[in-house]
Amino acid sequence: MSEDEQAAGKPPRISKRERALTLARERYKLGRATRWPYAQHGNRQYRFEGTDRKALAADLRDCWRAQCTDDPPADLNPVIDDLRHLALD
Repeated sequence: MSEDEQAAGKPPRISKRERALTLARERYKLGRATRWPYAQHGNRQYRFEGTDRKALAADLRDCWRAQCTDDPPADLNPVIDDLRHLALD
């Protein structure tokens, strides 16, 4: 945060990645099956690999567009990787 922003009392800017991760943590229930971690929204379960990973990214993009006015991050893979690590913990 710049000195001007601190002096004006503005809150620090949050990166798109951090905002996307916050949205994802609110939207998905994270869990771990015997062999793999997953994210679940409603009755849909997403594994963090293959076609489920692409479907999870698309669902997260839709969620972003419904709640935010700007475009979602171009690459959601780091956010999905963070979710996977959280599901493993």
